[in-house]
Amino acid sequence: MPTGAPGLAELTVSADGLGPLLLGSAVAGEGLEMVELVEDCSRPFWQTVDAYTVPDGGYGGAGGPAFTVRSEAPDAPLQRIDVLGQEIATEEGIRVGAPRSDVEAAYPDAERVDDAGLTTLFVVPGETGQLLIEVAGSDLAYWQEDADTVVYLRVIGADREPTGIAATDDVVGFCADPE
Repeated sequence: MPTGAPGLAELTVSADGLGPLLLGSAVAGEGLEMVELVEDCSRPFWQTVDAYTVPDGGYGGAGGPAFTVRSEAPDAPLQRIDVLGQEIATEEGIRVGAPRSDVEAAYPDAERVDDAGLTTLFVVPGETGQLLIEVAGSDLAYWQEDADTVVYLRVIGADREPTGIAATDDVVGFCADPE
């Protein structure tokens, strides 16, 4: 781990952010040791440093960053955080791979948004944002071993519409192919 930066097991995701990375604030302090700015894309984004790469991270769980972060510019407030690896949990212990029943028990009052039957979003409001817990549907032919489990955790602004990540190109941390 970079000097002063928290380890993965120390990080907690909430509706307000991930450890020292807070929604609505610019990346600073310990957060600067966790991510690095990538400016060679049409839209700059923060990429995790190698210390936060995990075997089950990345979109689709094939290995990559444990989380990704978006802001519009180096000194701009964070707009979104996606948690992709199982190493990071909410304060209630919910992490990627947790069963739907654990999410329902931990967040009984969460608003539920059905994403066309593909996933269910459990929306947990916070002070500055909202935590989206995306749970795969029960279609075993589509989801296989991920059916009825958490596939993504995401933090977005309180003013944003909750939408799912699964089966979309709504991802953070990849450059688009040049046109």
